[in-house]
Amino acid sequence: MTAVGEQRQATRGEASRYLQRRDGSVAQSREQEDLSQLRLLTHAQTPGGLWFKWCSALETFFSTEPAGLHVRNAVVTGASSGIGRELAKLLCKKGFRVLGVGRDVKALEGLKSEVDGFEFIACDLSDLGCVSEISSGVAASYSPLDLLVNNAGYGSAKKLIEMTAEEVVNMTLVNFIAPVVLTRELLPYMRSGSTVVNVVTAGVHILMTQAPLYGATKIALHYASGALRRELKERGVHLVEVFPGVVRTKFHERAGMRAPMRGVPPEQAARIILGAVEKKKGRVYIPWYVGFLRLLGPHLPALY
Repeated sequence: MTAVGEQRQATRGEASRYLQRRDGSVAQSREQEDLSQLRLLTHAQTPGGLWFKWCSALETFFSTEPAGLHVRNAVVTGASSGIGRELAKLLCKKGFRVLGVGRDVKALEGLKSEVDGFEFIACDLSDLGCVSEISSGVAASYSPLDLLVNNAGYGSAKKLIEMTAEEVVNMTLVNFIAPVVLTRELLPYMRSGSTVVNVVTAGVHILMTQAPLYGATKIALHYASGALRRELKERGVHLVEVFPGVVRTKFHERAGMRAPMRGVPPEQAARIILGAVEKKKGRVYIPWYVGFLRLLGPHLPALY
């Protein structure tokens, strides 16, 4: 055998001995690992082991953020009183960060001191500069936006021929134009899965002789909501249309209107709206039975 052959044979021998040692070490390591696992399993069945597992589970639960958890942001207009105030309060209690919009600074400050997570912008939606202010506020601190509630609105018992041009323009701005423009302005800050809520009125299905301009502006918003629902769906944004009947707020008193019934508490209305948002409903009537106006309305031209 040549020197080269002897060297190759020696190398093979060393390699063989190395592999044997390695395999033996691996086998021993695996055996030790199996024994360790067996000891752990045995220990886990003892009272001390069960206590250890329970404490570890609690530590993991409280120290780990649940998958998909994020801070939810909402904008609620008309947050000074009534449905808007109660909905803003309810959302804050549900963990939302809420940017409320209204005109009554004192009422908004009171709500801010009452719940955590509430901030506000005091402005009048009859001035479209208010929309720009809201948009800037969302861009700065409330993006991405999960929920927009177009709730602000007001009425008047005046006849159409008695209203001034300014009154007609202002009510149309607040009840119809502002919700549409605000939705458009805030849409870039919404993500797929966000929701827009438009508070209309069950009166869109009947002739509201007590408040003709209010009814007309809400019919316009109702019509726009149908179009917006289709347009927003393309971006993954859901739209809920709310049709309140009579709610126990100061709406009728301020409008100089007569309420036909006592109505539901605003707290209940807020819970119903939030439920509709969570269940991704397309429309909701408050209370439920005013939904019959969709069928009866054409036959009751001057019910209200």
